[in-house]
Amino acid sequence: IDIVTFCETRLDASISDTEICIDGYNIVRNDRNRNGGGVIIYVNSTVNFNIIDEFYNQDLELVGIEIHLNKLKPFIVLSLYRPPDSSISIFDKIEDVLQSVETRFCDYVLIGDLNCDLLHKNPSNNTLRLQSIADEYCLTQCVTMATRITQYSQTLIDHVFTSVTENVSHCKVLPVSLSDHEMILFSWCKNKPKSDGNHCYISSRNMKKIDIEVFPYLTIEDM
Repeated sequence: IDIVTFCETRLDASISDTEICIDGYNIVRNDRNRNGGGVIIYVNSTVNFNIIDEFYNQDLELVGIEIHLNKLKPFIVLSLYRPPDSSISIFDKIEDVLQSVETRFCDYVLIGDLNCDLLHKNPSNNTLRLQSIADEYCLTQCVTMATRITQYSQTLIDHVFTSVTENVSHCKVLPVSLSDHEMILFSWCKNKPKSDGNHCYISSRNMKKIDIEVFPYLTIEDM
């Protein structure tokens, strides 16, 4: 496994990395406090990556990293936790991050517990706002089964959003006994699909939020 993410870590500065380390993995974390919240990413030590500090926002429990694999274009992994009692305005902050990601012209995946039930027949305002952002940025949500199961409910509140659908495969929900949230396992494909016959694959990008002043100075490599 190359990358493992956790939400609601309940850590603070009093807990050092050495106390929560996993052999063979580097740690990237954004803590709230011991009472709740927080996110963490474990990255296999064989994987080259860098932390994207510009994604940091004091109003978001978010970690962003850029992954570098041999002979492949870098891609971005965002791990996010949205508390269930947070204001709907938090989605404006999330959208700010996505705008910043878009300027990097990288494929990316947004993973986390967003506390928006995508299975509910009557979605909440928070869920509708999340879905509108996904539509605006052409993001696909890959999880199709309930991720939190209790005696009284089954909800899909843990998500995997991707900017490139064909790059995500084998997305599965696995039961675990340590939490009332299930585990999500997925693969990020290293190869793009090959064209067969006369078929071709076209990639597009949402340019609605593009910075017009910066765009003329971008190189092919930037795009």
